[in-house]
Amino acid sequence: MNAAPSDPPADTALRDPHGLSGRSVAHYAVGPVLGGGGMGIVYAAEDTRLHRTVALKFLPPALSRDEEAKRRFVAEAQAASALDHPNICTIHEIGETDDGRLFIAMAHYSGQTLKAVLAQGALPVETALSYAVQLARALDKAHAAGIVHRDIKPANVMVTADGVVKLLDFGLAKVHSLQLTQVGTTMGTVAYMSPEQARGEEVDGRSDLWSLGVVLYEMLTGTLPFKGAYEQATIYNILTEAPPPLSSYAPGVPFRVEGVVERCLEKTREARYATAADLVRDLEAMQQPDPVARPQPARLRLRLSAPGSIVAGLVLLIALLFAYFAFRDAAPPVDAARNADLVHVAVLPFDDVADDSANRAFIDGLVYTVSSTLIGMERFAGRLSLVPAADVLQAGLTTASEAAQTLHADLVVTGSFWRTGSRVRFTLALFDAREGRQTRSERIDEETTDLLALQDSVALKLANLLGVQLDAEAETRLAAGSTTSEAAFDAYTQGRGYLLRYENARNVDRAIALFGQALAADSLYALAHAGLGEAYWRRYEATRDPQWVEAAVRSGRRAVRLAPELSPVRVTLGMIYKGTGRYAEAEGELLRALERDPRDAFAHQQLAATYYYLGRLDEAEASYKRSIALKPDYWGFYNNLGFLYNAQGRHEEAATVYRRVVELRPDNPWGYNNVGVQYERLGQLDEAAAWYRRATTASPAATAPTAQAFRNLASLAYRQRDFAAAVRGYRAALRLDSVSADGWSSLAYAAHWAGDSAAERAALQRALRLNAQALSVNPQDEDALTGLAMNTALAGAPARARAYLDRVAALPQQSVETLIFMATTRLILGERDAAFAALEAAAAAGATRTQVEASAWLETLQPDPRYARLFPPGG
Repeated sequence: MNAAPSDPPADTALRDPHGLSGRSVAHYAVGPVLGGGGMGIVYAAEDTRLHRTVALKFLPPALSRDEEAKRRFVAEAQAASALDHPNICTIHEIGETDDGRLFIAMAHYSGQTLKAVLAQGALPVETALSYAVQLARALDKAHAAGIVHRDIKPANVMVTADGVVKLLDFGLAKVHSLQLTQVGTTMGTVAYMSPEQARGEEVDGRSDLWSLGVVLYEMLTGTLPFKGAYEQATIYNILTEAPPPLSSYAPGVPFRVEGVVERCLEKTREARYATAADLVRDLEAMQQPDPVARPQPARLRLRLSAPGSIVAGLVLLIALLFAYFAFRDAAPPVDAARNADLVHVAVLPFDDVADDSANRAFIDGLVYTVSSTLIGMERFAGRLSLVPAADVLQAGLTTASEAAQTLHADLVVTGSFWRTGSRVRFTLALFDAREGRQTRSERIDEETTDLLALQDSVALKLANLLGVQLDAEAETRLAAGSTTSEAAFDAYTQGRGYLLRYENARNVDRAIALFGQALAADSLYALAHAGLGEAYWRRYEATRDPQWVEAAVRSGRRAVRLAPELSPVRVTLGMIYKGTGRYAEAEGELLRALERDPRDAFAHQQLAATYYYLGRLDEAEASYKRSIALKPDYWGFYNNLGFLYNAQGRHEEAATVYRRVVELRPDNPWGYNNVGVQYERLGQLDEAAAWYRRATTASPAATAPTAQAFRNLASLAYRQRDFAAAVRGYRAALRLDSVSADGWSSLAYAAHWAGDSAAERAALQRALRLNAQALSVNPQDEDALTGLAMNTALAGAPARARAYLDRVAALPQQSVETLIFMATTRLILGERDAAFAALEAAAAAGATRTQVEASAWLETLQPDPRYARLFPPGG
């Protein structure tokens, strides 16, 4: 069958809008209409000079009178004619009819458009990959010439009788030297548009790669990844929704192929393939035998085992930090003394001897991966217990003796690194706190450009320093999820270095870019996908912009598919699922992680948090205690257990657990904050204030917990009805943490009672936006729902407030503070009896009179006899 560069609708296939069939144009005898699109009508024609069949493409009559359309048409011919490539349609010439209509004479191919091929259904994987490789090669050629196609779709792809693919129709091509469209104009076919194209933004070659990803998805499944009942619905899905997993339509497609498609369909350009050449390389690799199994690298690689910390923001904003630790079975009491059987190891930041800022990120990343190797070694050397790299960095320590004292480390690893050209010098030293001196050292000094070999050397030297013997099984398990690409490893290591300092938003952006480079060099690098997922989540934490959450989910899922045997990547995905309210999925991932490694303490910790949100509080407590049993000297797990006790109104027990946090990390503001909260709940306000003041000075560089300390001090002023002081305190906190919904809500409440209605309205609007953003990420977010209920009530939207209250009541659990907020909201809505019902539930859950009387609104209930029965004086 002969086909045109565009397939027309069936009812217009034979129409001749120009009336040219049967006529002569220049030296062409024009035949029947072959097809048409938005930028041209195509006829079959006979070249009477060269006696060959060609396709003539004419501007539609209406556009022939448009000078801009003519310029675009000429640009198409010039751009496409410069592209001499076997997978790009050949352009013979550009001409013009006697009455001024432009046309292009191009090769006429025997075959079908890909659109016609796909009308018969999905293609075999091998065929789809063959077509995709050819298209990607064509785009590589075009992009190298500065041309972006901007309308990649099956109708613009010809498949010849011998299986050769031809990319057609550069009618929407954008040549760098010629601006033919105005910014804000969307060009292309909606279902295949990239997000930036759908928004009318400037596009580059990565937009074509998105469209090719859509085409490949369609070839493999027979359906589109983004659909809608109408055009704007499709655009909405492109901009906001994740496509259905390819495997849900085509379960037999290898996971590596699915990973390539998902990377093409990343919402952010930076996360896609950087160039078409990178895509070609991965697609060609898919065509090799056994595209499912990933061969294990022969050499030992340092592993990712602790992708940083994630802060969960309930009232205490308790830090739920990443840390993958595993080694012991016995469960000691929560307040047990330091475990003398364990050897506690800290790795200090390595010195850069050359003082070269270009090396700093790589060196910091090397510290991270060295620390991760130690974490991986814990399961093979049962007495090791590592202090997380992020904790060491935040402590700002410079000497081994300081680290030993502050972090309670028995052994401290220090190092110095020097690299210039191909010369590398690396020294590792071991400080023994019990002896108060350096006891051993190892040195690498050699000519090498192989960073992977250097990484191996560091791992082996470190194992030797610590006396750890790694057998073949240990090496294999430590090697899971790694790379054999030196460029990928270099970029990944630098990305890890930047991500250690995630409090700086620019560092997170650099990490995202570097993880993208690592994946451009090796798209199957599971640890780089995990790092990218963490970086996206960090971006969400910093901005509260929901677009980063779905990107984090996709990267986490990809890491799991690439290294399903690796417990930490499953824990990462489980944590992200938990953060988005997908608790059943989170539980599934975490249980699968524990099947692979029952001693993974962080998996137990994340499972405990998931159980809390599922309302399974006894299981949550048991799992928190299990994480502590596995890592009895890690402060984060005590912080987690304290959160559970606080939510249940068990403030004495919570205070005991939080004091343990302070003992383990005296430089960490969270411990002081959370001890203070327990004293405040118990009515010991002077003691609470003292702990909050200590939190403000413990580590000012830790902005989130320091901001919480200022909010806590402001809450004391609010409780004492000094609303002007409370307003000042909340504003001070927001200068440190401007994306805290709780902070803006608290400012609104203080401004309300201070009589500043303008400040109240402004703060309420900020709080409502942040609450809504949080709810879009996690529809079961207890804090977001509670905040929206009270804030919409104050904003004069009672129906919405009641709807949010109903959603809070439907949650599997409500903390004591949530129940008090529900009572306050009911009272604001004028529902006095409902307010008492909520207070009754709060009292049953352990609420104290002091805690309830923190609310200025609830003062009006105190004369009611029901109040005294629920909260007797002195109670």
